Amino acid sequence: MTQQDYMAWFLVFYAILCLLALPLTNGIDVYRQGLLVVRRHAPALALIFAVLAVGVAPFLYLYLPRAAETGMHGFSGVSTFLGTPVGILNVGPHNLLFGELMRWLNAAYPKLFQGGEHLVGISPVLLVCFVISAVWCWRHMPALRAPIAAIVIFWLLTLKVGGVSLWTLIYHVVPGAKAVRAVVRSYIFLAGPITAITMVGLAGMLRERSRALPVGLGLLLVLEQLNTGNMALLDRMEEKRRLAALPLPPAECHAFAAMVSREGNHASTSEILNMYSHNVDAMLVAEVVDLPTINGISTFNPPDWNFNNVSRLDYPIRVDAYVDQHKIEGLCGLDLAALVWDLMSPEVDPLVPPTPLATTIEVGSGKEGPLVLGSNWWGLESWGIWGHPRATLWIMPPAIATESFQLTILARAFPYHPNPSQRVSVFADGKLVTVWDVPSSPGEFSAVVPRSKNQAVKVEFVVEKPASPELLGLSADNRMLGLGLSELRLDPL
Repeated sequence: MTQQDYMAWFLVFYAILCLLALPLTNGIDVYRQGLLVVRRHAPALALIFAVLAVGVAPFLYLYLPRAAETGMHGFSGVSTFLGTPVGILNVGPHNLLFGELMRWLNAAYPKLFQGGEHLVGISPVLLVCFVISAVWCWRHMPALRAPIAAIVIFWLLTLKVGGVSLWTLIYHVVPGAKAVRAVVRSYIFLAGPITAITMVGLAGMLRERSRALPVGLGLLLVLEQLNTGNMALLDRMEEKRRLAALPLPPAECHAFAAMVSREGNHASTSEILNMYSHNVDAMLVAEVVDLPTINGISTFNPPDWNFNNVSRLDYPIRVDAYVDQHKIEGLCGLDLAALVWDLMSPEVDPLVPPTPLATTIEVGSGKEGPLVLGSNWWGLESWGIWGHPRATLWIMPPAIATESFQLTILARAFPYHPNPSQRVSVFADGKLVTVWDVPSSPGEFSAVVPRSKNQAVKVEFVVEKPASPELLGLSADNRMLGLGLSELRLDPL
């Protein structure tokens, strides 16, 4: 979902909550009166819903097949982005008035005051004014009871306490809820009705007061909205300069692939940067120069999308496979660091680094092993690296007279109760060669890998039941962990 889709879904959900809360305003007669209104204005309402259906049809045409294809978000991914009881106060470390307090709270209580998507809190003065205004409106303006109750119910539904949340019910029952990943973004939407109720309540309470109090309070409400930092971490002028420096693509180019990210052709320690940087840049370039790209990033990517981490050794191989599968002609490469177009279609580099025989290759920060890593690995750590549930390794056996080799790795897994180990299937060029039972403690495991016509061999490790520490309540780490790799060794047979 885009931000606009989120807000549209939250609006509809909030409207439903308001309708359910209508009896609080004037008893059950509200529904009867509503039915009378519907009957009286039936033709006009029918026209409105017809126009709405026509407007929504293109969105559903695109959305429904993708929803069926992906199954939308699993609840484990949604759970990470549920709110905390005090999260509605999390205005972030750059807030002009409360930034220092937020930084201290984030350090002292990281599970309650998180960063990233969770920086969507309502400013404290506004929130206090809302509570006071809501109490006043509830007593003096019964018509506003439904929207006030809907705000409170909406907020309570988004909370996760002790790993438990009422949003589980919404996720399974309400249509479209499975497409909402960052539930805490609802606080951005709730800022609208919260502000509206606050303004109505303050106007009613301060009507007979002196002008100084409303003016001073208004200035304070504006002041607490200011931030000292750029939340987007984006230099608009620099981005415009980069786009202006990009030459137009050659006429021979009918589509393009980002082959080097703006950070250069080397691995970043940030997994988010490795996934988003070149893909987001490619979308922006495609829009500006009016040229299709095979890159891009979305909440739900196509099944054969595999363009994360341009610095991995197998990235050109993945691009080449996609081009062949979809029969794309006239594909050019784009170096986003040098801002240079490549007239030739990207070719697979046949010079995959040879894998030395009878030599232990260590994998980890500052070690040589990452040169053989393919796609779907998390960031390097001192002991090695965790793979995704399906991770790739590339092996280039030397040209000696043998048809197969023994691959031995030092590995670990992330099993969870009641299983003492994880089953890991090992594939060589798509063929199953062995299955391991890998425990949490490091150990050696071997597989026989056949030669592949003097070409690099693609070895894949597929974990049967992956999980994340966050999903199991062990930590805030939400990575789905596959095989943990520390060393590898290749021996002839």
